[in-house]
Amino acid sequence: MNVSKRRLFLLALIVLVLVYLGSGIFTTAQDEQGVIVRLGAVRRTVGPGLNYRWPWPFEQVYRVQTTKEYYMSIGYMIRDQLQGIPPLEKEMQWLTGDTNLINIRLYIRYRVKDPVEFLFRTEEPRFLVRRAAEGMLTELVGRTPVDDLLTFGKIELAQDVQRRAQELLDLYGAGLMLVFVEVEGLEPPEQVVSDFNEVKSAERERERAIVEAEGYRRDLLAKTLGEEQKILSEAEGVYETRVAAAEADTGRFLSLLAEYRQNPAVVREKLFYETMSRLLPKLQITVLPTEEGLPPQIQIIQQRATGSTP
Repeated sequence: MNVSKRRLFLLALIVLVLVYLGSGIFTTAQDEQGVIVRLGAVRRTVGPGLNYRWPWPFEQVYRVQTTKEYYMSIGYMIRDQLQGIPPLEKEMQWLTGDTNLINIRLYIRYRVKDPVEFLFRTEEPRFLVRRAAEGMLTELVGRTPVDDLLTFGKIELAQDVQRRAQELLDLYGAGLMLVFVEVEGLEPPEQVVSDFNEVKSAERERERAIVEAEGYRRDLLAKTLGEEQKILSEAEGVYETRVAAAEADTGRFLSLLAEYRQNPAVVREKLFYETMSRLLPKLQITVLPTEEGLPPQIQIIQQRATGSTP
């Protein structure tokens, strides 16, 4: 009887040991990673599927969803938005670089990228996401003029917030990755919308006037350049004509000079007759009577352009 009890005890003990050891078997889902901690120290991480750890209290497993995306809003509450409740002005107001108030609503999606850091490096990693995003948003908006934000700065602002906030989270070792950051709303406060629209309208009118003035300046410049080119072309033509005439006169003079050096008398007589042939058609010859026995007087009068005598 004592032998039977001993055997039963040993069998029960073996069963208990097996059950105890079997309690170390666990599974992780497809979207999870398991972090195994032995006596307070991280030993390893395991992926999806069937895994084993030393039973409690030697080892513990922490399951972390690494593919699930979490969301967060800044400047408004997603729950209130779904219920149609408008956000408070003070929650979404930021001060721009040119000391203007502007309403901004930010939407963020993030997930766990390092389960060990997520569990043990910081106490509230999700809290760090909000603070990092708010801090970077405050810094970036605080050095950007309101006009830049309302025109082309919306997409750039979201990208810069995501990049800078991610750098801060990595520095703290939060183990989180920002997947998506979007500026859902960016507009002036309601109480200054009309004034702001008037200012923007005036700025657009100023830009239009500048564009028209620039167009007029270009047209005037083109006309001026055309006239300048025309004047230069005409001057160039006159210059070339006069140079050609001067060169021709120089050539004739040099040719005449060579003839004069060979036979001066003949050249002088030639020049005299050529000159007289040019002048005589323009002269009126008048023969005046004189006393008897004296030669007549010849008066040469140059005719006017009309052909009449003076």
